[in-house]
Amino acid sequence: MCLYNLPENGDVASITFDQRDFSETGGGALQYGIYDSSGNLKGVTAAGVNTAGRSWVTLNFSPALSLTAGDYWLAVLFDDRTQIWYDSGAANQWGTNVDAYSDGFADPMGTLSYNAWAMSIYATYTPTAAAGGAGSFLTRELTLTLPTPWNKRFPIFKPRLLL
Repeated sequence: MCLYNLPENGDVASITFDQRDFSETGGGALQYGIYDSSGNLKGVTAAGVNTAGRSWVTLNFSPALSLTAGDYWLAVLFDDRTQIWYDSGAANQWGTNVDAYSDGFADPMGTLSYNAWAMSIYATYTPTAAAGGAGSFLTRELTLTLPTPWNKRFPIFKPRLLL
């Protein structure tokens, strides 16, 4: 999972993750979730499957997940060996722990091991009005790859393969 800042209140519709099935057969189960900065599970997407070849897989929240501005962990849970792509990130931006797919996302998330990596993952959200303010109805994609998280999709980066 990776920690990023959501700069405004918003309704998160989906998470998209760059992956491939390690055995190149596809069909392994996966699901995405969002934790707040304190490690509390805020919501999970519908379940999906990984792909035989490298691709971006989008899974949706139903209904959209309403979040306030702040720091959030975007998490991935899978039941099969899955390759993921990442780039250099901030200190303690990437966190991992052991969590079985069969029982779903842990809540709270538990103790993490950290690295300075940014996973190739992003969430798509629609900004919502702050209390007493006007809202925008433009959909934005939260980019969770460097250099500018949460505001551009597919920024230029050098992906690395994690086995």
